[in-house]
Amino acid sequence: MNLAITLKNSLAAVALCAFGIGITPQAHAVAMYGADALVQVTLTGVSVSGGALDTDATATYQNQLTGFDATSTGLTSWAVADLYLYPLHPVQDMKVFDTMEHDHIVFGEAGASYGTAFSFLQSDGSICLENLALTGTITFDFEYLVRSNVSAGVTGDHVFADAFANAIIEIFDDSFAFVDISRSISASLASGVLNDSVNEPGTFSVMLEPGQSSYISVLVNTSGGATYVPEPATLALFSAGLIGFAAWRRRAAR
Repeated sequence: MNLAITLKNSLAAVALCAFGIGITPQAHAVAMYGADALVQVTLTGVSVSGGALDTDATATYQNQLTGFDATSTGLTSWAVADLYLYPLHPVQDMKVFDTMEHDHIVFGEAGASYGTAFSFLQSDGSICLENLALTGTITFDFEYLVRSNVSAGVTGDHVFADAFANAIIEIFDDSFAFVDISRSISASLASGVLNDSVNEPGTFSVMLEPGQSSYISVLVNTSGGATYVPEPATLALFSAGLIGFAAWRRRAAR
């Protein structure tokens, strides 16, 4: 009888232990993501073939934020969305050596045991070029820089964890005759591609005939997200603990 009681008490102890382990947070287990994007477009020169530079060639530019989100759930999860845009509204005159800039940063972590995190940024900009001369062509020369990095990772038991990061950058004119740049990079646990990057400088020119105008658009989109759920062994242990604890309670109540 004493042996049977001892065995019952031992099983109860194991059940309680399993229950305790099942609900203990895994403080260092996280799924993480990060994405950054830097886009710069600089007016480096304006040349006129006939006509006057100050009165016949005009350039204006502006930027705007079109999307923003940073949310998380769980005590050990967090998300960040941060950006720098220049120039913001209103429309400004663009002089030689002025630079339009978009700078995005999104990152976050989904922590144990049931955390989520998500960040999203979207911005766009436009440069308006005009040739107001009655005769003569005008050429606008530009330099650009596109730089971006994305990463996704996980620590701890992560069978049910997920993380992704994306960055999309586009620079194009309204006719696609002068510039058409599109760069997209991504990382995710699902694909097994945990990081990617792009670093591209370059130049382009826009040549306008008298009375012509052209619009250059810049679009930047960065996003990332992560979820963390305990791996199956932990869930199984948690369930076994509940079952064992309930059985012990029934025996104790007799």
